[in-house]
Amino acid sequence: MHDVIGSMGRNRFPCSCLSRYMTLALAIVVVAVCSGCAGPRAPRPDVVFLIVVDTLRPDRLSCYGYSEITTSNIDMLAREGVRFEQAQSVASWTIPSMGSMLTSLYPTQLGLVEQKAPSGTRFEWQERREQNASSIPLWERTLAEVLQDEGFHTAAFVNQPGLITGEGFMQGFDDWYYPVTPDTIRRREPGERIALPEWPPLLGQAAVADLALVRKFDEWLGEHTQEKLFVWLHLLTPHRPYNPPQGFELVPQDQATSSQKYDGELRFVDALMGHVLASIEKRVGWTRPLIVFTSDHGEALGEHGMFDHGHSLHREVIHVPLIMTAKALPAGRVVDPTVRTIDILPTILDLLDFGSLAPQDIRGSSLLPLIDGGNADLFVYSEAMLYGSTERSVIAGNYKLMYDEQDDQYALYDTHTDRAEKRNVIGVHRPRAVKMQTLLSDLHGNLVGDYRQRRAGVEADSTASQEEARRLLKAMRSLGYLNE
Repeated sequence: MHDVIGSMGRNRFPCSCLSRYMTLALAIVVVAVCSGCAGPRAPRPDVVFLIVVDTLRPDRLSCYGYSEITTSNIDMLAREGVRFEQAQSVASWTIPSMGSMLTSLYPTQLGLVEQKAPSGTRFEWQERREQNASSIPLWERTLAEVLQDEGFHTAAFVNQPGLITGEGFMQGFDDWYYPVTPDTIRRREPGERIALPEWPPLLGQAAVADLALVRKFDEWLGEHTQEKLFVWLHLLTPHRPYNPPQGFELVPQDQATSSQKYDGELRFVDALMGHVLASIEKRVGWTRPLIVFTSDHGEALGEHGMFDHGHSLHREVIHVPLIMTAKALPAGRVVDPTVRTIDILPTILDLLDFGSLAPQDIRGSSLLPLIDGGNADLFVYSEAMLYGSTERSVIAGNYKLMYDEQDDQYALYDTHTDRAEKRNVIGVHRPRAVKMQTLLSDLHGNLVGDYRQRRAGVEADSTASQEEARRLLKAMRSLGYLNE
């Protein structure tokens, strides 16, 4: 595999110059941030690539300052586009995270959260939780469906066992490719139900399947060069177990730490990205595409006494890379304010000049105002656990509040001075913590109510919704998010 990938890594693409009322309340925040900002630039892209590398920590990429390895292809993508320094996932594991990314709704609104545990039940951080749902509800409208309706040929190349069996994730895709075995990629036929594959072989040989998927991606792209395209490519290599292919290890595998094995896998991912970028350059060039590079979540490597993901909302799990590159975007721009993965959908549509086509009730915001120089953080709400206690968190400005439902305990972190989230300062900043608790509680309550209404298919009670909006607005004003 090293021989095959070795030449790929040398390819470089050329440098080129809570309800409807609640949604309105949240939109006011965006209006305050966006006032005076310029609109999208021309020419607009007509080919969109959403590239998601599963379980990818941004602090392990050299374009984000890591020095132990060099991720030169991903670095090149960042140099030629916009890199978001503080992108946060709204969920701790893949299914809810990708559901939110493709709909710009929170996991609770999609039912993609863990079942409520009986009172008094306790879970260890490694203990798996039962889930309410495992795919996007069929009544929700996804990014793929929006673009499909606008004449885009839509395709997904997905190496993630948790995503390839859910009909909801397949909504809006004309073509859906997935690994049957690590080295065999198959196109899903219309109406075909895909059985859940065996996890251990696919996870243990994720790099083999990723390489096969990238080859299929290149082959498919060569057959659709003249069409408007939306392509979702989802690679799995950094997911546990960490097993870098031969030639990509930092040290011999039997001597390597988990951290070193993880870095070895990222070296392989970067080589794969070299091949992906070479395919894009060869098949469609650099004038037409918008490339969005991100991850569904990060990975704990011993921080806070935990490993893996799905069990915590600490920074190591929800901080993700986000890079956007297009002819219409500035090269080398770094955006420091905090953004969310739910902002990807409206930003893509805005760049395509399709902003008006976004579903009216989405919770994300276009990031173009921040790309144009805006400097206000977006608040981040995160949830959805696969293991351990139910947790919810909110980031507002320089502070992050985390709530552990099992212990009924809150923790507050100053994210400006304590990025690692090691020092709980709730006792020092009690008034702020109380305000953030109100915001967290009101927002979660709204999302729960919204999901019930979406399932029932009934209109929201306007009186109750207006009261919810007033409470949330009050909480936001107290935290400095609304200027009057």
